Amino acid sequence: MRDAHRILKERNVSILAIFGEEDSVIPQNTAKLLSEVNNTAQIVKIKGAGHGLVTTHSRQINEAILRFLHE
Repeated sequence: MRDAHRILKERNVSILAIFGEEDSVIPQNTAKLLSEVNNTAQIVKIKGAGHGLVTTHSRQINEAILRFLHE
């Protein structure tokens, strides 16, 4: 994991991270940790979404990805 942190800090990469606010698998502080490693990371938290948000909230995910790609 330290290598991943180092790589993200050293490289200028665009990051979009999409989390479900109700996710019980991914720790909620993951978004905070990601933004500390890469301060340009875009974090999207989807209300009411759990870990299966790709299937339950696909419209919101698609909208977030399209916004990210157009910026």
